[in-house]
Amino acid sequence: MSAAIAALGASLKKGRMKIVLIMAVLLLLLGTAALVASRSVVPVDEEDAEFEAEHQAKPGAYDAKSAPVFVQLETFTANLADRDSDRFIQVGVTLEVVDPKAAEQIKAFMPVIRNNILLVLTNKTSDAVREPVGKRRLAAEIRAQALRPLGHSVKVEELLDEEPSGSFRQAKWARLPIKAVHFSTFIVQ
Repeated sequence: MSAAIAALGASLKKGRMKIVLIMAVLLLLLGTAALVASRSVVPVDEEDAEFEAEHQAKPGAYDAKSAPVFVQLETFTANLADRDSDRFIQVGVTLEVVDPKAAEQIKAFMPVIRNNILLVLTNKTSDAVREPVGKRRLAAEIRAQALRPLGHSVKVEELLDEEPSGSFRQAKWARLPIKAVHFSTFIVQ
């Protein structure tokens, strides 16, 4: 009987050693995977990197006279133009305007502005708005359509230009009441 107990004890020791060895190998693999994941670099599209660099906040003193004015629109929910499946978009839009007077003017034309934005959204496909470039184009299209009821006809391509050049174009940009379109929510399903 003592031989059987000794054999059982020896097999338990071997089993424990196997478990310890397996756990050590797993820990080593997890540590290696974590190290590789922390060192891997996600490639960034050059255009996106340039956009981020140009739009980072610049340090400076707060000036109440030049503080931005925002007009938050109600959230938009619309069906997208995808043919293969039913998809929708839910977008929160905030307009950055030049002054409080422009904000009041936008509020006066809100039904027309909302209609124009809904028409833009329903003509988009999910693929067109998923990428950063598509989102920037959508923001430019929303801005152009929001400017129309206010009496400003601007081409989307002009709004996509980062820095308008020439005195005529700079004067044209200076008098636009909507400076930018910002998304507060952006869901595509």
